[in-house]
Amino acid sequence: MKKGLCIILIAMLSLSLSGCWSRQEPKTLALINSVIYDYIDTGGYQVTVEVINPSSQDGGKESGNSSSIIAINKGPSLPEAIRNVSESLDRTIFAGHNKVRFFTEKFAKRDIISIMDYLLRDRLTDENPLMVIIKHDDPGQIYSSMLGLSETVGDYIDGLSETQPATTSKAVFVKTLDFLKDYYEKGKQPVAGVVELVESEPQPTDNGGADAGSSEGGSEGGSDKKYKTVYTGLAAFKDTKLVGYMDGNETRAYNFITNNIERAIISLVSGNSETVAIVQDSKAEIKTEIKNGQITINVNVKNHMAIIQASGAVDISKTEPLKTVEADFNQQIAKEINAAIQKAQHEFQSDIFGFGVFVHRNHPKEWKEIKENWDDYFAKAVINVSVESIANRSGAIKQPFSWELE
Repeated sequence: MKKGLCIILIAMLSLSLSGCWSRQEPKTLALINSVIYDYIDTGGYQVTVEVINPSSQDGGKESGNSSSIIAINKGPSLPEAIRNVSESLDRTIFAGHNKVRFFTEKFAKRDIISIMDYLLRDRLTDENPLMVIIKHDDPGQIYSSMLGLSETVGDYIDGLSETQPATTSKAVFVKTLDFLKDYYEKGKQPVAGVVELVESEPQPTDNGGADAGSSEGGSEGGSDKKYKTVYTGLAAFKDTKLVGYMDGNETRAYNFITNNIERAIISLVSGNSETVAIVQDSKAEIKTEIKNGQITINVNVKNHMAIIQASGAVDISKTEPLKTVEADFNQQIAKEINAAIQKAQHEFQSDIFGFGVFVHRNHPKEWKEIKENWDDYFAKAVINVSVESIANRSGAIKQPFSWELE
């Protein structure tokens, strides 16, 4: 009898666990690859979504179908605008695979944090998409721009996040969760990536991706101009709003300070001579002092680099000239870092570097008194920068190539 009762209980449990009440078949979903959030001057919001076109996935470019479909709609609130997009889609919107969240300058300067409450509450969204600001009067043009070897904008930006840090370090790739962590971190302000649409000459070959068109168009103007997407620099925030941008070199300096350098190429140009080094390893040490109310921050950056090009009169095969080259690189990197810090202090008045985190850690008592107005103290802080580099020779030749020919 006990055995029979156990069988009945197991059967009942099996029935109760046999399915998922909220299950949705993939073929019924509109998978979002990227999205643009914009604010309308007259009030309300506009949302542009890039949806993967399933009919193009099997045949690729040979199928003749665009890899993505663009849908646009508006609403008095952001959740309503997003839901209204479904009016022109015959599938249920699903943002679980979204790779990029684009924001227009207009939206970011108004208040970017307000949208986060909705995005974090919605069960169909997550914290993984990259946060990117679009610098262009018609941001929808990104969906008709040239995308290199990618077929969708979301895949293109996601691909850049894998390749760029290992080459230039002149950009930042910030996921939604990291952006929010910096926002809530006392002593650090968040940053986001930046993409700019630059007018370009028509290319001889069709990229076959978003350029191939969409069901509703990526821009409202129908312009014949061709654009390429340039991903470089960073967008600086103060509290909830966009306050300015840093260019590629300034962003590289930001990455030096925040220990986000994977690879960086630095060039020294003097007259007709040029020396180029690739930074292979970098570590920034930050120390803070507070005396008589004055905050001093000391930043020491240590680099290991390899000389990948040498020209001119400097013989890097010898120790002393190589030391001179190291000193020149130290001076240039320190100059770039100081320029980025000055911009953040005086133009943005926003501690995007996170110096306040070190002040909090090293001076907890004083931090209690200054944490609420830290950006004001940051703007007046004395910041000293020093750079130490060790350069190695690379390649099969020792002297500059021009010398080898003599």
